[in-house]
Amino acid sequence: MGGPGHAECTFSGQLVRASSNHPVIDRAIAMVAAGDAAAGASPEVRTCADYRDSLGHLAGNAQQPIGESIGRFYSLRDAGGGSARRGWPLLERDARHGSGVSWAGFFSAPW
Repeated sequence: MGGPGHAECTFSGQLVRASSNHPVIDRAIAMVAAGDAAAGASPEVRTCADYRDSLGHLAGNAQQPIGESIGRFYSLRDAGGGSARRGWPLLERDARHGSGVSWAGFFSAPW
């Protein structure tokens, strides 16, 4: 779960690991997403306050809205919604990540 707008976040003075790992994961996925392998959602928190710890677990009030956003992304994709511009891009080149793409298909679930 990346930081808002690919920003790095802190929690109690410590870097939130999920926010700092997000661009690295995006770049790794970009190297393998081709042919039959498609990149998925690249979820980001709405604000740094959505993190409940320095690992990147979601705060209670952030879990449902972010989970619903991820669900919408995949339901639009599965319904033939193309790149689902209302959610995250399936595979979009992003200059902030160098040659990477916006993607981080797994996220740190707090459950």
